[in-house]
Amino acid sequence: MIKNILLVFGAIILHGNIFSQLPPKKVAKLYKTKIDWNISDNFSYLDKTKWTYRRPDRLTGDSEKYVSIVDKSYLSIQCDVSDKKGGGISGLNYCRFGFFVTKFRIRGIETNGPKSHTHPAIWGNRGNMGVDHKNAPVEGNDWMELDWVEYYAWSKQNCWDIDAPPNLNTKRHKELISVMLEHDVKTKFGDWETVGLEFTPNYMQAWEFVNGEWQKLGRKVPAGKEQSRDVMKATCFQNMHWIISNGYFGHKEGSDKDSWFDVDYFHYYPYK
Repeated sequence: MIKNILLVFGAIILHGNIFSQLPPKKVAKLYKTKIDWNISDNFSYLDKTKWTYRRPDRLTGDSEKYVSIVDKSYLSIQCDVSDKKGGGISGLNYCRFGFFVTKFRIRGIETNGPKSHTHPAIWGNRGNMGVDHKNAPVEGNDWMELDWVEYYAWSKQNCWDIDAPPNLNTKRHKELISVMLEHDVKTKFGDWETVGLEFTPNYMQAWEFVNGEWQKLGRKVPAGKEQSRDVMKATCFQNMHWIISNGYFGHKEGSDKDSWFDVDYFHYYPYK
């Protein structure tokens, strides 16, 4: 037991501020104190028991070409604008409720620069979109995609959205997407950032670690009986695989620069 605790805290210390990797004190009692390493990773190497490459599709090519581990320290995923392709990794293991925390940076995108064609994201989905394809088991016919760290030039600027498109009776309903953060442009591209996400049976709430403390980010989306932009239908709160990717979306006009999505760690504290 003591050895396991030391291993967890040793891994946390190696990757920066210990408090930025723990759930906020205000909500910490909701979550287990031990990281679930079936889902979590510090990316000293690509662990094939946890991850498979994202399979080629309209956004991604041969992910092995675009995914790398840098200095046995962090994950880096390139999106090559000339190739019009990027890559990603897909989780082999699924989970549900808990507190998620990640430290990341995005290089090659400018806050006030031209629109980037690239699409860095950390997101949860029933299907893992992987070469080794997996579907998480769900109860009933409702589920959702959970877009936590999702960058793209939806508006006139390169920005960040956090939202959850629902599948109701198996059908996707984009018009009923629940939104926690919409077109946020305050991110400092190129800098490391630490963000968190609560996913509980009762609500979803994003967090960010700023000036040594956790702050809520965007608005809380509660679980409810009906689906809307402000409320997520509770039956959509299902098991998910997590995906880290940097794909090519493209615009009629935009930046000719590649982007790199760097992830220092991805940690999951299960809900009690």
